[in-house]
Amino acid sequence: MNTQKIKYFLTPHHDNIGDNAQAYCIRNMLINIFGFENISEFNMLETFNGIKQVSNDDIIFMSSGGNLGDLWLNGEIKRRAIIQACPNNLIISFPQTIYFSSKEEAKKSSDIYNTHSKLYIFARDPKSYSIAKELFQSNIVEQLPDPVFTLSHIRNFNRENILCIFRNDKEDTLKEKKRKLRLLLFVKVWDFLLMLLI
Repeated sequence: MNTQKIKYFLTPHHDNIGDNAQAYCIRNMLINIFGFENISEFNMLETFNGIKQVSNDDIIFMSSGGNLGDLWLNGEIKRRAIIQACPNNLIISFPQTIYFSSKEEAKKSSDIYNTHSKLYIFARDPKSYSIAKELFQSNIVEQLPDPVFTLSHIRNFNRENILCIFRNDKEDTLKEKKRKLRLLLFVKVWDFLLMLLI
């Protein structure tokens, strides 16, 4: 680590609690391994400025989440830019959910990623792992759980009063009618369980 530095890219600049929890976990892990003074962090908005600060022997980490693919294309464009601009660096992409709806975008990413000989891609679920193995055959692809699972080892969070959470963005896979039915079912089951406990 005399000359090597850690460049940690694509941390969130938005208020999604899950994305921020992942960045928190990864940041702590990197600090514990490499030391605070050796790490430079660049959020999504700082990506292109951060690329200019990468030296050939730096190690690059990209934050985990769900922005590998075209669901959040802005994130994927920045991923591609990092990979293309840093062909000699070891690049590690922390666990991602991977999704492409466009064959054209999948091919663009595949073409760019497969030219990089030191790119490690971690998928956080079996489906993403399968997609990555198919698209990124020249890269090292593995499956790892979401980094947020390490939170229980960092702090003892109070998890009381959290019953159910439904997404309300473009990652939501439930149609409005199904969401309402599931919520209604959840409330009825909860009421029934409370009645048994009383």
